[in-house]
Amino acid sequence: MSGLLRLLLHSTLLLSLAASGLDAQTTRLYLLPGTGADERLFDALDLAAFDTVHVKLPVPLRKETMATYAARIATNQIDTTRPFALLGVSLGGMVATELSEQLDPLHTVIVASAKTRHELPPGYRMGRFLPVHVLVGGRTMRWFTKQIQPSYEPMEPEQRDLFIAMLYDKDPKFLRRAVRLMVGWQRRTVPPNITHVQGQLDRTLPIAHTAPTYGVRGEGHMLTYSKPEVVEWVLSQLTTL
Repeated sequence: MSGLLRLLLHSTLLLSLAASGLDAQTTRLYLLPGTGADERLFDALDLAAFDTVHVKLPVPLRKETMATYAARIATNQIDTTRPFALLGVSLGGMVATELSEQLDPLHTVIVASAKTRHELPPGYRMGRFLPVHVLVGGRTMRWFTKQIQPSYEPMEPEQRDLFIAMLYDKDPKFLRRAVRLMVGWQRRTVPPNITHVQGQLDRTLPIAHTAPTYGVRGEGHMLTYSKPEVVEWVLSQLTTL
Protein backbone atom coordinates (compact mmCIF):
# COMPACT_ATOMS: atom_id res chain seq x y z
CA MET A 1 0.00 0.00 0.00
CA SER A 2 1.29 3.47 -0.87
CA GLY A 3 2.43 5.79 1.89
CA LEU A 4 -0.23 8.33 0.88
CA LEU A 5 -3.07 5.82 1.15
CA ARG A 6 -1.82 4.61 4.54
CA LEU A 7 -1.66 8.26 5.74
CA LEU A 8 -5.23 8.89 4.57
CA LEU A 9 -6.51 5.76 6.35
CA HIS A 10 -4.68 6.71 9.53
CA SER A 11 -6.16 10.23 9.40
CA THR A 12 -9.64 8.78 8.85
CA LEU A 13 -9.27 6.60 11.94
CA LEU A 14 -8.24 9.55 14.10
CA LEU A 15 -11.07 11.75 12.81
CA SER A 16 -13.65 9.00 13.26
CA LEU A 17 -12.66 8.44 16.87
CA ALA A 18 -12.57 12.16 17.57
CA ALA A 19 -16.05 12.66 16.11
CA SER A 20 -17.46 10.08 18.51
CA GLY A 21 -16.07 11.79 21.56
CA LEU A 22 -13.59 8.96 22.22
CA ASP A 23 -10.02 9.92 23.01
CA ALA A 24 -7.90 7.96 20.51
CA GLN A 25 -4.95 8.07 22.87
CA THR A 26 -6.83 6.48 25.78
CA THR A 27 -9.02 3.94 24.01
CA ARG A 28 -7.25 0.65 24.57
CA LEU A 29 -7.29 -2.02 21.87
CA TYR A 30 -6.63 -5.59 23.01
CA LEU A 31 -5.11 -7.82 20.32
CA LEU A 32 -5.80 -11.57 20.48
CA PRO A 33 -3.86 -13.82 18.06
CA GLY A 34 -4.82 -17.23 16.71
CA THR A 35 -3.88 -20.78 17.65
CA GLY A 36 -0.58 -20.92 15.79
CA ALA A 37 0.26 -17.22 16.01
CA ASP A 38 1.49 -14.53 18.37
CA GLU A 39 1.79 -10.74 18.47
CA ARG A 40 3.81 -10.73 15.22
CA LEU A 41 0.55 -11.38 13.37
CA PHE A 42 -0.36 -7.71 13.97
CA ASP A 43 2.98 -6.21 12.94
CA ALA A 44 1.75 -5.00 9.54
CA LEU A 45 -1.11 -3.00 11.05
CA ASP A 46 -0.82 0.70 11.78
CA LEU A 47 -2.51 0.92 15.20
CA ALA A 48 -0.90 4.16 16.34
CA ALA A 49 -4.33 5.66 17.06
CA PHE A 50 -4.88 3.16 19.87
CA ASP A 51 -3.23 2.22 23.12
CA THR A 52 -2.60 -1.40 22.10
CA VAL A 53 -2.13 -4.37 24.42
CA HIS A 54 -1.15 -7.84 23.20
CA VAL A 55 -3.11 -10.55 24.98
CA LYS A 56 -1.09 -13.67 25.75
CA LEU A 57 -3.27 -16.71 25.18
CA PRO A 58 -2.47 -19.11 28.04
CA VAL A 59 -2.49 -22.89 27.72
CA PRO A 60 -6.15 -23.92 28.15
CA LEU A 61 -6.83 -25.94 31.27
CA ARG A 62 -7.98 -29.52 30.92
CA LYS A 63 -11.72 -29.61 30.10
CA GLU A 64 -11.89 -25.77 30.09
CA THR A 65 -14.64 -24.28 27.92
CA MET A 66 -14.23 -21.31 25.59
CA ALA A 67 -16.37 -19.20 27.93
CA THR A 68 -14.38 -20.01 31.09
CA TYR A 69 -11.12 -19.63 29.16
CA ALA A 70 -12.19 -16.14 28.09
CA ALA A 71 -13.21 -15.31 31.66
CA ARG A 72 -9.77 -16.34 32.91
CA ILE A 73 -8.13 -14.05 30.34
CA ALA A 74 -10.47 -11.23 31.31
CA THR A 75 -9.55 -11.55 34.97
CA ASN A 76 -5.81 -11.56 34.34
CA GLN A 77 -5.30 -9.35 31.29
CA ILE A 78 -8.24 -7.01 30.57
CA ASP A 79 -8.66 -3.66 32.31
CA THR A 80 -12.35 -2.75 32.22
CA THR A 81 -11.95 0.53 34.11
CA ARG A 82 -11.15 2.42 30.90
CA PRO A 83 -12.66 2.44 27.37
CA PHE A 84 -11.50 -0.55 25.35
CA ALA A 85 -12.14 -2.52 22.18
CA LEU A 86 -11.09 -5.98 21.02
CA LEU A 87 -9.40 -7.24 17.85
CA GLY A 88 -9.17 -11.02 17.60
CA VAL A 89 -7.92 -13.33 14.84
CA SER A 90 -9.00 -16.97 14.35
CA LEU A 91 -9.12 -18.55 17.83
CA GLY A 92 -8.50 -15.06 19.22
CA GLY A 93 -11.67 -13.92 17.48
CA MET A 94 -13.68 -16.67 19.15
CA VAL A 95 -12.26 -15.70 22.53
CA ALA A 96 -13.00 -12.04 21.74
CA THR A 97 -16.61 -13.01 20.96
CA GLU A 98 -16.96 -14.56 24.41
CA LEU A 99 -15.28 -11.52 25.99
CA SER A 100 -17.63 -9.24 24.08
CA GLU A 101 -20.59 -10.70 25.94
CA GLN A 102 -18.85 -10.93 29.30
CA LEU A 103 -17.26 -7.47 29.37
CA ASP A 104 -19.28 -5.22 27.02
CA PRO A 105 -16.39 -3.52 25.15
CA LEU A 106 -16.93 -0.48 22.93
CA HIS A 107 -16.63 -2.73 19.90
CA THR A 108 -15.17 -6.07 18.82
CA VAL A 109 -13.57 -6.83 15.46
CA ILE A 110 -12.86 -10.45 14.58
CA VAL A 111 -10.78 -11.47 11.57
CA ALA A 112 -10.54 -14.89 9.86
CA SER A 113 -12.66 -16.33 12.64
CA ALA A 114 -16.14 -17.45 13.69
CA LYS A 115 -18.82 -15.94 15.91
CA THR A 116 -20.63 -19.18 16.86
CA ARG A 117 -20.03 -22.93 16.71
CA HIS A 118 -22.24 -23.06 13.62
CA GLU A 119 -19.68 -21.00 11.71
CA LEU A 120 -16.96 -23.58 12.29
CA PRO A 121 -16.22 -26.08 9.49
CA PRO A 122 -18.06 -29.43 9.78
CA GLY A 123 -14.83 -31.18 10.81
CA TYR A 124 -14.65 -29.16 14.02
CA ARG A 125 -18.28 -29.79 14.87
CA MET A 126 -18.00 -33.50 14.13
CA GLY A 127 -14.99 -33.63 16.45
CA ARG A 128 -17.39 -33.71 19.40
CA PHE A 129 -18.70 -37.08 18.25
CA LEU A 130 -15.54 -38.45 16.59
CA PRO A 131 -12.77 -37.00 18.80
CA VAL A 132 -9.84 -38.04 16.64
CA HIS A 133 -7.97 -34.90 17.76
CA VAL A 134 -7.49 -36.32 21.27
CA LEU A 135 -5.32 -39.08 19.80
CA VAL A 136 -2.94 -36.63 18.11
CA GLY A 137 -0.12 -35.02 20.08
CA GLY A 138 0.70 -31.33 19.92
CA ARG A 139 4.01 -31.86 18.12
CA THR A 140 2.29 -33.98 15.49
CA MET A 141 -0.36 -31.28 15.05
CA ARG A 142 2.37 -28.68 14.63
CA TRP A 143 4.25 -30.75 12.02
CA PHE A 144 1.07 -31.55 10.12
CA THR A 145 -0.03 -27.89 10.14
CA LYS A 146 3.38 -26.79 8.87
CA GLN A 147 3.16 -29.23 5.96
CA ILE A 148 -0.45 -28.66 4.97
CA GLN A 149 -1.64 -25.13 5.76
CA PRO A 150 0.86 -23.14 3.65
CA SER A 151 -0.01 -25.33 0.66
CA TYR A 152 -3.73 -24.59 0.65
CA GLU A 153 -3.83 -21.11 2.19
CA PRO A 154 -2.80 -18.26 -0.16
CA MET A 155 0.51 -17.07 1.30
CA GLU A 156 3.41 -15.09 -0.04
CA PRO A 157 6.88 -16.48 0.88
CA GLU A 158 7.31 -13.85 3.61
CA GLN A 159 3.92 -14.75 5.09
CA ARG A 160 4.74 -18.46 4.97
CA ASP A 161 8.03 -17.91 6.81
CA LEU A 162 6.25 -15.86 9.48
CA PHE A 163 3.52 -18.48 9.84
CA ILE A 164 6.02 -21.29 10.39
CA ALA A 165 8.12 -19.22 12.79
CA MET A 166 5.08 -18.38 14.95
CA LEU A 167 3.80 -21.96 14.80
CA TYR A 168 7.07 -23.43 16.05
CA ASP A 169 7.23 -20.95 18.92
CA LYS A 170 3.94 -22.31 20.30
CA ASP A 171 3.76 -24.78 23.16
CA PRO A 172 2.61 -28.15 21.69
CA LYS A 173 0.27 -28.56 24.68
CA PHE A 174 -1.35 -25.23 23.78
CA LEU A 175 -1.97 -26.37 20.20
CA ARG A 176 -3.64 -29.59 21.30
CA ARG A 177 -5.85 -28.01 23.92
CA ALA A 178 -6.75 -25.07 21.67
CA VAL A 179 -8.22 -27.54 19.18
CA ARG A 180 -10.26 -29.03 22.02
CA LEU A 181 -11.57 -25.56 22.87
CA MET A 182 -12.83 -25.03 19.33
CA VAL A 183 -14.26 -28.53 18.96
CA GLY A 184 -16.18 -28.13 22.22
CA TRP A 185 -17.31 -24.52 21.63
CA GLN A 186 -20.99 -24.17 22.51
CA ARG A 187 -21.81 -20.58 21.52
CA ARG A 188 -24.98 -20.34 19.42
CA THR A 189 -25.79 -16.61 19.55
CA VAL A 190 -23.85 -13.56 18.40
CA PRO A 191 -23.26 -10.75 20.92
CA PRO A 192 -23.92 -7.18 19.70
CA ASN A 193 -21.26 -4.80 18.37
CA ILE A 194 -19.16 -7.39 16.54
CA THR A 195 -17.70 -6.72 13.09
CA HIS A 196 -16.48 -9.84 11.29
CA VAL A 197 -13.94 -9.68 8.44
CA GLN A 198 -13.23 -12.85 6.46
CA GLY A 199 -11.04 -13.60 3.46
CA GLN A 200 -12.96 -15.15 0.59
CA LEU A 201 -10.11 -17.63 0.03
CA ASP A 202 -9.77 -18.64 3.70
CA ARG A 203 -9.40 -22.43 3.74
CA THR A 204 -8.90 -22.82 7.48
CA LEU A 205 -12.26 -21.26 8.36
CA PRO A 206 -14.03 -21.08 4.98
CA ILE A 207 -16.24 -18.08 4.38
CA ALA A 208 -19.01 -20.40 3.13
CA HIS A 209 -19.70 -21.43 6.73
CA THR A 210 -19.65 -17.89 8.13
CA ALA A 211 -21.72 -14.73 7.85
CA PRO A 212 -19.08 -11.97 7.90
CA THR A 213 -19.74 -8.26 7.84
CA TYR A 214 -17.08 -7.95 5.13
CA GLY A 215 -15.66 -10.55 2.76
CA VAL A 216 -12.26 -9.70 1.31
CA ARG A 217 -11.64 -10.90 -2.23
CA GLY A 218 -8.45 -12.85 -2.91
CA GLU A 219 -7.40 -13.11 0.75
CA GLY A 220 -6.95 -16.08 3.06
CA HIS A 221 -6.37 -16.76 6.75
CA MET A 222 -3.39 -14.37 7.14
CA LEU A 223 -5.60 -11.36 6.45
CA THR A 224 -4.19 -9.03 9.12
CA TYR A 225 -0.74 -9.47 7.61
CA SER A 226 -1.57 -9.75 3.91
CA LYS A 227 -4.18 -6.96 3.74
CA PRO A 228 -3.63 -4.70 6.75
CA GLU A 229 -5.27 -1.69 5.10
CA VAL A 230 -8.63 -3.49 5.15
CA VAL A 231 -8.45 -4.14 8.90
CA GLU A 232 -7.29 -0.55 9.48
CA TRP A 233 -10.28 0.73 7.50
CA VAL A 234 -12.68 -1.43 9.53
CA LEU A 235 -11.18 -0.07 12.76
CA SER A 236 -11.68 3.46 11.42
CA GLN A 237 -15.40 2.71 11.07
CA LEU A 238 -15.91 1.55 14.67
CA THR A 239 -17.99 4.57 15.57
CA THR A 240 -20.34 4.30 12.59
CA LEU A 241 -21.01 0.54 12.46
